Amino acid sequence: TYELTKVALKRSGANMMLDLVDRDGRTLRVPWSRLQYNRALWDLVYNGILHSVYVGHAETDLGARNHLKLPRRTG
Repeated sequence: TYELTKVALKRSGANMMLDLVDRDGRTLRVPWSRLQYNRALWDLVYNGILHSVYVGHAETDLGARNHLKLPRRTG
């Protein structure tokens, strides 16, 4: 999660889905609430997201910025 290029958080039915794309084009789509059930796992994922955004690698959508308190892409 430290080499992400895209972070999006979108509603899908009753769930908020977290979409992640890394620099090699691999994708992950997972319910946001499922990651948050495991606090240690969520901390690792969120730190990777923050790192990717702050070094300028990851673009974020409005949902991710609002719900995850992320800045716009900085680099």
